[in-house]
Amino acid sequence: MPGFHIFHSISGTLKSCGHIPDASHLLHDAGFSESVLFTNTASQLSFTAFEEYPRRIIETDQYFILAEGYFYPAASVTDTILIDIAAKMISGDESSRRQLTEWLKSTDGDFVIVVRDKQHGRWALLNDVLGRLPVYLYHDEEKILISRELRYISGQIRDAQFDKIALSQYLLFGFPVAERTLLKDVRILPHATLLTWRDVECKFLSHQLYIFNYDDKNRTDSFKVQLDGLLDSFIESCRNQIVSGGPTVLSLSGGLDSRAVAFGLQRGGCEFNTVTYQYKNGGNQADVQQARQLAELLKVPWDLVKIPSPTGAEIKHLLNLKGGMNFTAMAFLISFLERTREKYGRSINYFTGDGGDKILPDARPPKKLRSASALVHYIVERNDVLNIERVAALVGLDTDAIYHELMNMINGYPEQSLTQKYVHFVIHERGRKWLYEGEDRNRFYFWSRTPFYSRDFFLKAMRCPDSFKKGFTLYRAFLDGLSPEASRIVDSNHGIPITSPMYTLRTYMFSMLARYPKMSRKLKRSLNHTGHYTGAAPIITCLNSQIKNCAKVSHYFDTAALEHLLADSPSVPRIWFDNLFTLISTIESLNCNSSTLNDYTETIFE
Repeated sequence: MPGFHIFHSISGTLKSCGHIPDASHLLHDAGFSESVLFTNTASQLSFTAFEEYPRRIIETDQYFILAEGYFYPAASVTDTILIDIAAKMISGDESSRRQLTEWLKSTDGDFVIVVRDKQHGRWALLNDVLGRLPVYLYHDEEKILISRELRYISGQIRDAQFDKIALSQYLLFGFPVAERTLLKDVRILPHATLLTWRDVECKFLSHQLYIFNYDDKNRTDSFKVQLDGLLDSFIESCRNQIVSGGPTVLSLSGGLDSRAVAFGLQRGGCEFNTVTYQYKNGGNQADVQQARQLAELLKVPWDLVKIPSPTGAEIKHLLNLKGGMNFTAMAFLISFLERTREKYGRSINYFTGDGGDKILPDARPPKKLRSASALVHYIVERNDVLNIERVAALVGLDTDAIYHELMNMINGYPEQSLTQKYVHFVIHERGRKWLYEGEDRNRFYFWSRTPFYSRDFFLKAMRCPDSFKKGFTLYRAFLDGLSPEASRIVDSNHGIPITSPMYTLRTYMFSMLARYPKMSRKLKRSLNHTGHYTGAAPIITCLNSQIKNCAKVSHYFDTAALEHLLADSPSVPRIWFDNLFTLISTIESLNCNSSTLNDYTETIFE
């Protein structure tokens, strides 16, 4: 990911760690460059990015301040405000933390602020209230590493190891949960977190300034009052998020979320273009058809980008960008992002509808959960990609160990209600670990944003009573408030408009099925059949070679279980192998200093 990298030597000299920090391997294309913003015998702050990537640097007699990302609107946070915030970050006392909390709750943006107190050798870091930009942390007896790129950290750790619990969670859900990353002892910074450390210390202090509690609902204002507030906030957020001088471009599909953004932009008086991608095999034809219809209704320019299946080179490129935190099946987007950048440039205001499907629908489980154990089992049954018994066999763990870690996760949530703890999981695990990492992939090409995660809109939407959201009632009224015509166009995900009585019936049936997750999963797989990989498919032959060539794979996976799974490929869902391929490719790259994908550079993976 473009962004900052901090290397701090606890022993007081960078050379004592065996090398001077190097980020040259993070120059992902010809437009990237590396800048060393600060260095002394103990610390180095560097930055890798393309020229248009957003950052602000302020230097006073006392402070060096780096603000990465954007505040919305851009002029809302002045240099004077940032200097004041920097002083409070460095102080870090209880009074300063209270003031920082209130500032975060009232400040919209996707940002991270890094401050150095030049006079006293102190450092501080603060991210936004939603933690929109992933930041990775590591420390040992020699050093502290903080970076926007996981591969920066792995490159500075001798004999970096993978976290078997995180690997099991990735196979189970498609992402590791809580603060885990794929790497052992490397964690992801929680949202709204203040870190402080000193040149002479061997640790940092961490304070999470704000924690979302979804037991807190607005039960005072009426449905109409809250709906009107959401509409006003959303339209204003669409307008405020246009912060660069380039054109505004929306990634438009045939679903609900991107069309909401489209009409939010239009209601905000914004000029914009739309762009839709189409698979080579035409598998998303319904998406394309509805997107074209929406663009005609909007009377805005619409581009159709036809994208081929990814090559081995594109899969390897995605692994280099995200270090396994965005799974390889998303590599088809590389050509789409490259073509969008070629046409519109890197300074575009690129919008997506990310987050809409998490924030506005009713995310509660459809049945009463009577214990924390029941909740954990429901989370697994409802969200698993690969069943937990097979996951445990692959990674050589007991299922109880996997369940235990998930129990620790939900016990850390602040909600008293088990129902709202499940909502917390949907928003902060699936949403954050899946969507945020995907948005960060986009930011290697240009800045990506979504109004669904604007601070004011998110807080208001998550305080709406769940009864408002049930059966898509709130989302239907929200879309109708943006554009009645848009709400009557077919939702390509369901084949009918959200205004249709059949839509309500269909979502009700799915919610009833969700009471029985195993049955629901089987039905969805039969309705959304994506086929299987044959034994001759490139992903299967590549996996077999990786397992054979990289001895380290057997440190993390049971070889017999892997061979059994690969032999079953014609009857196993493709996504099982997509996740496994992501993990084994990442292990091979880091632990074996090689990549079998080099032999598949021109091979089409489909």
